[in-house]
Amino acid sequence: MGFGWIIVNVVFPAIIAYVVKSVIIRIGGTKLYDDLLMPFAIGMTASVSIAIMLGALYNFASTILAM
Repeated sequence: MGFGWIIVNVVFPAIIAYVVKSVIIRIGGTKLYDDLLMPFAIGMTASVSIAIMLGALYNFASTILAM
């Protein structure tokens, strides 16, 4: 088993997010970060969360109906 999934699912996206944040702040400053990047990140987080919940609900319902 191991902890290989942590690198792929946690560390790598965190490094990418840090690099993108640093580039945006260096190019456009905090105004661009606040006006563009934060709403994008919040929207992506909300949409992925909804997709995960709907997928789990579908999986649960199909498991119950298969019984």
